[in-house]
Amino acid sequence: MYLPDRQTGGPIKELLAEHMKIPRTNRFCVSLILSGLLMLALGLLAAGRPGGGHTYSGSSGRSSSGRVGGTTSSSSSHSSSSSSSSSGLSTSRPSGPVTSGESYGRPGGGSRIGLIIFLFVMVFVVIVLVVAVKMFKGNAGTPPPLAPEASSDLAEQLALLKQNDPNFSLGLFADFVNALYARAQEARGKGSVDILAPYIDERAQQQLLQLGSTATGLSEVAGVVVGASNIVDVRNMPDGTGITVFFEANYTEIFASGQQVSYYTEERWQFWRQPGVTSLPPGKIDAIHCPKCGGPLERNENGLCPYCNTVIKGGQFHWYVVNMEVLERNQRGPQLTQETQEEGTDLPTVYQPGFNEFRARLESSNPGFSWEKLNERALYIFNMISQAWTSLEWEKARPFETDNIFQMHRYWIEAYKRQGLRNVLDKINVSRIEWVKIDQDAFYDSVTARISASELDYTVDSTGRVLCGSPTRPRPYTEYWTFIRTRGAKPPEHKDDHCPNCGAPLAINMAGICEYCGGKVTSGDFDWVLSRIEQDESYTG
Repeated sequence: MYLPDRQTGGPIKELLAEHMKIPRTNRFCVSLILSGLLMLALGLLAAGRPGGGHTYSGSSGRSSSGRVGGTTSSSSSHSSSSSSSSSGLSTSRPSGPVTSGESYGRPGGGSRIGLIIFLFVMVFVVIVLVVAVKMFKGNAGTPPPLAPEASSDLAEQLALLKQNDPNFSLGLFADFVNALYARAQEARGKGSVDILAPYIDERAQQQLLQLGSTATGLSEVAGVVVGASNIVDVRNMPDGTGITVFFEANYTEIFASGQQVSYYTEERWQFWRQPGVTSLPPGKIDAIHCPKCGGPLERNENGLCPYCNTVIKGGQFHWYVVNMEVLERNQRGPQLTQETQEEGTDLPTVYQPGFNEFRARLESSNPGFSWEKLNERALYIFNMISQAWTSLEWEKARPFETDNIFQMHRYWIEAYKRQGLRNVLDKINVSRIEWVKIDQDAFYDSVTARISASELDYTVDSTGRVLCGSPTRPRPYTEYWTFIRTRGAKPPEHKDDHCPNCGAPLAINMAGICEYCGGKVTSGDFDWVLSRIEQDESYTG
């Protein structure tokens, strides 16, 4: 276990950090420009010294490695990504002596040679400058990632939101937006998007229906899995509060003709609510019911909720979608046998600013709290989830995951089963658990760790034939895992393989309920459970 005690660094590290912020292509471009200018200087010297000159040699290479992913989308526990490294250009002198002097033969021979070298150098420099301009402006052939970056004042705006709404919880908000996203996609397949009017305004409904509806032959949208939902912007304004969420998701469209098409999508949804509205508590916030009375989401012929006889205006009682934008949408089913590569494993660890202060608050508000026990719990959950994943017995992971992440992982387990495949994770070695973030709200404590591990990771078919990955070469990787527990929960006195509430042998149904005492084990009421997994390249803290 590792806990950061202080921020370290100095002028040299700061300089290196600023240098590393420059994209690799731009650093490569800068090297070319400097080399070109050097060539120009040498060319001018060559023109003045007939028969003299220097040689220039360059080389570049790429190497990469990484872990095979078992899922698509970057937030799943076994997703795929890529990385690369390259060497730059270098200059060298020939091993023999460089000579210069009077030329023999035709008059002016040395001057002509110098002129040829000069022209060659000028052409080279022009090419380098053209490439440089393209790289700095952004190569049109390599568009930038569509995923929007978080606003620079996100942390400050979130803090202000929590100040104005003490009930606001990042985890509960994520549960709500994920549930609404899935419900909205399913509704367009059923032709019932309008029933979500209390949560999605008319313009956003039309944007949603443009993806496909019953009017275009769609009969169902199934298998909706939200792989990632990240808050990228928060705005606290006098007339209300707005939150922008970036989604990565998969779903399958089923048409009346029987055709099925699976999609991977990246979308940006904007949520808004009126001033003075506070967040709902656990168990209510993600229930897509009437946001006023909590009754089933229905409307009578007058557009009123039949239970509270009220017309619900957008943002009056709950978060409300005012805009949705599709950034990318590709026909792509579950990528189960595609070997891709890691990205971000070598990135520096992202620490929460002021981590020590948050750590002190967590410890003082939880008598008996132990980092050693939390470390043991995290490691136990990590290993149990890996075993359940390998065996395709996902019910074994049920006690250790919140509802949302369990359902997401369950979808991919079922996809493996349908195709007769199994993603094997073996010889797992966790080398480091590095605690990097703590968050406390009105309902939950949450802690985030960067977990460094290596394992054999390969996919086999029903005969045991290896389709991708390596059964002999361990692959290192790191991920950010977030665990939650209800505020004020007492440390359980029972072992991890027993119900943390009643102490009976762990027997949990698919709803996360202990079959002996009826307690919901996966809610975090009794012990830490996994709520989120994020990849290095997408984690921003």
